[in-house]
Amino acid sequence: MFCPTCGKETPAGSAFCLHCGARIAALAGAQAVVVDWEHKDFVYDFPPPGKGMWARLGSGAYSEAGAKLEFWQNCQREIYAELKKWEDDGWESVGAVDSGCIEIRTATDHRDKSAGYWLLMALFSIPTWGLLLLFALILGRSTFAEPVRCVVPMRRPRQASAARAPAKAAALHVPGPQVRQPSSFCPRCAHANRAGARFCARCGQTL
Repeated sequence: MFCPTCGKETPAGSAFCLHCGARIAALAGAQAVVVDWEHKDFVYDFPPPGKGMWARLGSGAYSEAGAKLEFWQNCQREIYAELKKWEDDGWESVGAVDSGCIEIRTATDHRDKSAGYWLLMALFSIPTWGLLLLFALILGRSTFAEPVRCVVPMRRPRQASAARAPAKAAALHVPGPQVRQPSSFCPRCAHANRAGARFCARCGQTL
């Protein structure tokens, strides 16, 4: 939707404009502009399972949410760099862009056991002809999480399609790297606002 006061775009359902701070909840009825959005998922693929990152799950280790956060912290720079290309083409994220966007797979194996561990197990299992080693194989297995991909729902206005081509061509001549800034969090309500917002969309607090 667009702010009736300054005319700039602000996320749908915002109570305050991100740019001028005007309260728009009461004005949204008759003056709101209906935007025809096109939707597409941004997908960042992690390295194939077994060749990239992993985290052990369970007691004394990571939870699934903790593992996702660890993967996110390790790869957010690369993810933001890919998202910046989409934003330059007119796309914006729908919802928060954080560790919750990461999809993981789980596997059960012995990847956290060292060579010394297996040598010690082999030495102790010789007198019992592998019985102890068999118990170690059964009881020593752990569950691990591996990141598969990061999926972010994106959208952009359909009516802006014709204007995107010259804007993108002009952007190619801008020198130097462009780094995506993180979201601006409101100091009052902790709402995650779009980067560059001057006012919180939820409570109107100056950022």
